[in-house]
Formats: sequence, structure tokens, C-alpha cells
Amino acid sequence: MTSYNLRSWSELPAEILQHTLRKVDDKKTIFQCQLVCKTWQKSAERIGYHTIDFTSYDSQLKKFVDTLQSSEHLGKLVNRFNFNKIFHNPDKPWDPKGHFDKLSDHCPNVQVITTGHACYSLWLRLLTEKDKWKKLLEIPKPFQSNDIQVYMATAFAFNDRLTHLILALKSPESRTVALTRGLRVKLLSDLSTFKSLKHLGIHRPNGMKLEEVDEILDTCPQLASLTIPLLYENTETAQDPLETIAIHSVARRSAELLDKIKLLKPKTSLKKLNFNVTTDGGDETLTYIMHVMPNLDLLQFNQDISISDEKRNIVYSVPVISSFLQYGLHRKFFAVKYLGCEDISSVLSVYWRSEAYRATKKEISLSIDGNGFLGNSFPAKPSISISGRRDVTVSYTSLEGTSTPVELIERMGPVLINLNVKLSPPVAPSETEETIAIYQGYFLDHVFERCRSLKKLECSFPTLQSCNPELSTNASIEELDLNFTGINPTVLYQLSVRLPNLKIMTFIENTFIKYDGRPIKGRKMTINMPYTKFDKLCIEETPKKDYAHFFLKFSNENGDQYFYSALKPGMTKLEKCVKILAT
Repeated sequence: MTSYNLRSWSELPAEILQHTLRKVDDKKTIFQCQLVCKTWQKSAERIGYHTIDFTSYDSQLKKFVDTLQSSEHLGKLVNRFNFNKIFHNPDKPWDPKGHFDKLSDHCPNVQVITTGHACYSLWLRLLTEKDKWKKLLEIPKPFQSNDIQVYMATAFAFNDRLTHLILALKSPESRTVALTRGLRVKLLSDLSTFKSLKHLGIHRPNGMKLEEVDEILDTCPQLASLTIPLLYENTETAQDPLETIAIHSVARRSAELLDKIKLLKPKTSLKKLNFNVTTDGGDETLTYIMHVMPNLDLLQFNQDISISDEKRNIVYSVPVISSFLQYGLHRKFFAVKYLGCEDISSVLSVYWRSEAYRATKKEISLSIDGNGFLGNSFPAKPSISISGRRDVTVSYTSLEGTSTPVELIERMGPVLINLNVKLSPPVAPSETEETIAIYQGYFLDHVFERCRSLKKLECSFPTLQSCNPELSTNASIEELDLNFTGINPTVLYQLSVRLPNLKIMTFIENTFIKYDGRPIKGRKMTINMPYTKFDKLCIEETPKKDYAHFFLKFSNENGDQYFYSALKPGMTKLEKCVKILAT
């Protein structure tokens, strides 16, 4: 072999080299080994040895250290260590045999160390041996409140090189963990010492004010990613009553704050933001994002707000929401939740008509979520949520109000191609089961009437008792999904009349439970849809039930009958209607 090839051979770990040499028995194999050696180092840097995952101390960590000792160059290829399960017991002494010390000697280029659990001993080791980890950019994040002191001490020891600083805690043992006020103040005052910081995650109870956020961004001019989650917790300090008042006073728009925001300097380095509405107000928060962060590639907004959070009650103005959604269309990833609005239709009309939307989405899809019909104290203001795929969801908290699902369908139905409707069982005394059942049929009639371009309709209703077959038919709907809907079989005939071009239908067997108010016995079902010619009929059921005696009869205008019987237990889907018997 040439001297170049010999150098390549010398860089292989002893175990690999010995195994390879045992297999070499002809010139062709030797030539193949030479080719492998020429490209081995590049692939090892990119894939093979870039990230090392350790799940056990004695077997994996020890063997890896032994391998490092057999090769002069292998350890230099390692970029990341993941100690996923080694630190599952924080009270147990760690590294009694000194393997970790050897890692720092053989792997001088490691930039990232992560763990799956709290690792007090590892933070201390890094703190005392920081000179051995000259290229370390990210240390393990804290998991519990008693981790914070040692984590911050270690982080400040590496403040000349760390690019990641995470102070947003979520642990498996407790829902969330709070930072004390003193630690937050110290962090904000000392952030300027982190000269290379690019990714920051920081937690403050009830979020942060815009003024604080702007101070952080000014302090860290290289920051490319900022995460400020809204965590719900029992903190050691009481909530500031002024913050609570601010949440409920957002109707009084602060002209002074909006004018001040327009004078702030844009932070052009910031590319990623995970943020929530602040106590400064909804319009103020959105305006701040649009003005100060013009170069965002990824934006996640209000992702941490729960269905019961009062921040979901904030109402944003139509002009600001419209501008914000247009701003989002120019991001690579844009996901928002719960933008409360007085006039949903006007906002969506502008959004769907924009050239930026039509360039990314060929079909207009809408989800109407009525799972918020909980009888709570929220005003009847719907809210807009948009997923990373540009799919729109409009959420309602009541059947009543200035804007309703029926009104939305009346105005926006003609442009819809796909529609997903979810209505939850009522809880409020004013919304009885009979009321919501009548409303569902009434709503479905409006969908058939107004959505003349609709191709796919998905419905999740508690029960579907009826729709009116005497109203005009809808010739555009080709696919109907009735999952999670208790169906009265008489409705199927009505649907057959209203949807003459229906080709695909899906429903769940265990929700097909009533016939004239009586339960179906023997797991026998008859689908009477004489005006429908299916391409596909799907019956989805839970795999836990035994369907050995399951029987389905389907009839159409031609009198054809389709039978499925003696199905094997665990069968979960009937994909195609295959003609087994004709009469």
C-alpha cells in the first residue's frame, strides 16, 4: 500500500483493523479496503463518531474509552456526548473508575454534552475541569429547582464560549420549576458576560414584559434563537396584581407603548422565536414582533397557552391580526394559537386572498373547533390558530355570540376545499344535548348549502341525528369522514340524497350504535345509501374487541349487497368494498 493508505489504516480503531485484516485474502479485497480507508475519516466525522450516546456506565462508557485508547485520532472526531440514562440516580456516586476524565483527554473537540436527568456531579466536574473542555458550547440543562445554582455556576464559568443557555425548566418529576427572583435578576444583569451566546431559553412566571425582552436582545446582539415559555406553576412569590390587571385591561390600547415600539431598533440576527402574549397587551406584543424581528425564519406564538388560560381571552384588533398573519406567511415556519378576534371572517378573507398564501397552499382548508363549549366564563369571542402547514383552526367557546360557526360558513364556505368540524358534548345548562344535536344538523345543512367547492368534510359530533334531505344537494363533496360521531342510521339515507357524488366514507363501528333509538345487537349494521356509489368505505374500530361475528350489509340503487363476516380479532380497517355476493 502507499504511505497515504497506510496513514488511513493507522487511524482506524484496533478492533476494526483486526477484524478487517482477518477478512483480507485476495487482491480485490485489499483494493476495496484501500477505497474504504480513503473515505473513512469523512464519514466518521459526519456520521459515525459525530454523536455518541451512552445509556450505561460499565458496558458502553468503559468500552468506548478502551476504543479511544487504541486510536490516536478517533476521539478528535467526536462532537457530542449524550448521557441519556447514566444519571438516573443523582444520589449514587458517578464515575467511580474515572472514565469521564479519560473522555476529556481523548475528545478535545466535543462541543455539546447533554443528559436525560439531573446531573449534579457532572456539572461539578465540568466546573472544576473547564480548561479540559476548551471547545464546549453547550452544557446539560437543569431539570429541577435545586439544579439551578450549580448549573448557573457552571454556565458562568464557561461564559466566554457557551452558545446555549437554557433556564426554562420542565421536568418529568414536576410539571414546571420556577426560578427565584434573585436568580432571574442576576441572569439579566450578567447576560452581557456571555460573549458567544446565540440560543437563550429563559423562564419568568407569567411571561416577560416587552421592555425586558428588548433589553435581553440588546444585551445579546448575536442571539439567533430566543425561547420564553409560559409555564404554569406554584411559584415561591405571589403573582404581581398589576400583571393580572393588565391582562384584563387590554381593551385600552396603549398608544404610548405602540409609539415607543416603533422607535425600537430591529434585531436582525434573531432567526427563531418561541413566545407568548405579554401582559403589555395583545396588539402591543404582535406589533413588537413584527417591527423588532424582521428576519425571523421560525415563529411559534402562544403555543404554551392552555384552553383554560385567561390569556386565551385576549382580543386582538382586526388590522393587527391581519398584518401579523401576512407577516407569518413570509416565515419558513409560523405557528400561532388563540388570536381572539371580533371579525374572524374579515381576517381570513384577507389571509386567504393574499398572493403569499396562494403561493404556499393550493387548497383552502379550515377546522372549526367547538371543543371549547364548556360553559366557562370566557366571552363568546372566537380565536384563530394556524399550524406550521398554514392550516387554519377557528375555536369557539359558545354557540352564541357575535360570531358563530354558522356565520363563518355563510361567509367563507364558498372558498373552502377541506373542512373539519369538531363539536364537543355540552356542559353548560343552557346547552342541552337536544340543543346541540339540533344545532349540529342545522350547521351541517348550512355546510351543504354554502360550501359548493368542498371536496372533503370531516365531522366529529357527539351524535348526528338528522339533516334535511329536502334542501338542495351538494354535488362537490366526494369524501365524508364521520369519525367519533354517534350516527343514527336514518341519517345515512339523508346523506345519500344530499351528497350524490360521495365516493369515500369513513366511520367508527362502535359509534354506529342506534337504530330508531335502540342499540344494534349482534354487531350487525345495515347501510342504506341508495343514491351513493362508493369507491371506498372505511369502518374503523378499536382492535381490542373481537370481531369474529361482525357483519355488514351495504345496499345501493343497483341492489348489490356487500358482506364482511368472520373478521379476525384485531382487524382495524376495511379499506375497500369488495363485491362478494350480488342478488
